[in-house]
Amino acid sequence: MRFVLLIYPPDGVDVDPHLVRQMRNWIEQLTRDGKLVMQQPFLPGGAADHIVMQEGKPVIVEGPVSDESHIVCGMEIVECRNKAEAMALAARHPVLELKTSKVEVREVWDLFGSTR
Repeated sequence: MRFVLLIYPPDGVDVDPHLVRQMRNWIEQLTRDGKLVMQQPFLPGGAADHIVMQEGKPVIVEGPVSDESHIVCGMEIVECRNKAEAMALAARHPVLELKTSKVEVREVWDLFGSTR
């Protein structure tokens, strides 16, 4: 089963070199363990724009969809036996060292019905 780990650090946090090393080690370990399918950090939420439909036409809106204090800053897709394993994996994520960080775990929807 595939799960996405959505990474939510506190808003405005500076990522120090120590945490960057930990994140690289984390990704390398997931790769060695055969768990990592894909990984990608994102630019800060302030770099985002989104599109809404107004009167049947797409309109570009500056800024992220959410104005929450936590904006998703990256994701990892992992292969796990079940959600419990994915949750246990997420509980060891280095970003959780930052106070108020969150890691959301969500099963990936297999839209085309291929086997997992």
